[in-house]
Amino acid sequence: MRAAIALGVTITPIPGASAPLAALVASGLGGASFEFVGFLPRGGAKRRDRLARIAKSPGAVVLFEAPNRLVATLTDLAGAVGDRPIAVCRELTKLHEEIARGTAAELASHFADGVRGEITLVVGAPATDPDEPEPLDEAQIERAIDAMLDEGVSARDVADRLATSTGQPRREIYQRVLARKAEPEDGP
Repeated sequence: MRAAIALGVTITPIPGASAPLAALVASGLGGASFEFVGFLPRGGAKRRDRLARIAKSPGAVVLFEAPNRLVATLTDLAGAVGDRPIAVCRELTKLHEEIARGTAAELASHFADGVRGEITLVVGAPATDPDEPEPLDEAQIERAIDAMLDEGVSARDVADRLATSTGQPRREIYQRVLARKAEPEDGP
C-alpha cells in the first residue's frame, strides 16, 4: 500500500461492514498491530488520558470523529503525537470518498473550512529509530544493576535510571536492586 501511495496510485477500499479496517488498509499506515478506540471523549481528563494512550501506542490507532469536531481533534492529536503520519478517511466507499494524509497539524489546516460525512482517522505507528538500542533483556538489566552499584550509584538512582531506559516500573526495578544488594558477594 505504501509503495502504491508513493507512486500516486488512488487507493479505494473494497466496500464492507468495517470502516475502521477499510480505513486502516487504505491509509497505508497499518503495521504489525493496531488498536481501534472508537470516538474520543469530548473533553476533560478522559480525553487527555485517551490522547496520551494514543501517543504511547506502539501500533496504529484507528478512531472515529464527527465532522464538527475533526479540526479540534486533529489539533489535540498534533500536541499528543507530533509528526506521526495520520490519514483522514472520509465517506469511504461512497461518491465523495476522500483519504487525506499528512501530519495532524497539516490535516487540521486542510480541513479548517469544515468537512462533512463519516470520518475515520488512522494515526500511524511511531517511526522506529534504527539508532535506538534494543531493549535490555533480564540478564542485561542484572548486569546494569551490578555495574551501577559497583560504581557507588545509590539504589534509588539505579532504579530511576533503569526505569527510564527500560520502561519498566520503577518500584519493580528498585526491589530488584535491593535484592541484588542483599546477595552475598562471591570471593575469597
